[in-house]
Amino acid sequence: MQTPHPYRYPAAFRAQLARLERLSPGITKHGAAANPSSRLIEIEHSGATIDIIGERNLRLRHLESLIADWHIDGERASQSTFGDSGDQARATIELSEIPACVTYIEFDPADELNLEFQPRSKVEGFYVREIVSYGRYCAEITFVCDEPAWRTMGTCVYADAMKVGSRISVGVIPLREKIDLVAAQQLFDGDTSLLNDPALLRAISAAGTTLAEYGTQKRSTRPPTPGRMG
Repeated sequence: MQTPHPYRYPAAFRAQLARLERLSPGITKHGAAANPSSRLIEIEHSGATIDIIGERNLRLRHLESLIADWHIDGERASQSTFGDSGDQARATIELSEIPACVTYIEFDPADELNLEFQPRSKVEGFYVREIVSYGRYCAEITFVCDEPAWRTMGTCVYADAMKVGSRISVGVIPLREKIDLVAAQQLFDGDTSLLNDPALLRAISAAGTTLAEYGTQKRSTRPPTPGRMG
């Protein structure tokens, strides 16, 4: 059984950092006086420019903060069946109420979520939480992926580990607004290859349906508002 992303991510990077420590003791310690060789740094960053490393690092920091809050908020998680929820004919999404705390929702396996650019890889689920952006209540949705390279995170070079770990897409969608599905996709940023893959649009549609159902369930269980007396 696949380890859920909130647990797999920290375990994978602990293995990667342990590998770096074996190569250059002290390299991962904050404020340490480690002095790794320029050759080691060159090897560990191979295949990535300084700008790419910076972008990936920002996405990794976002995930680490999100997962930390997920643990603090009670490790809320659930499953979502793709089914008809990924039907692009719906054309629009509209979110009313979403979990205020960080919640991780994992998709059941579906061919529609397989990535075209990355063999044997898929959009596996998303984190969601309510935030305020520019004075509006919004859903912050972070899609994450599963791919074979997660199994080698303890042995690959650091640049490759960053590439795998930061394969995410983050979007902020205003609540209580009907938004065209394609327009909603433009609200997402992150890994360029993932943004351009058709599976992401289907995942956004599926997430929209899942969260719309959450809002319906929340309203149906809410106690009625007391009537006025007089």
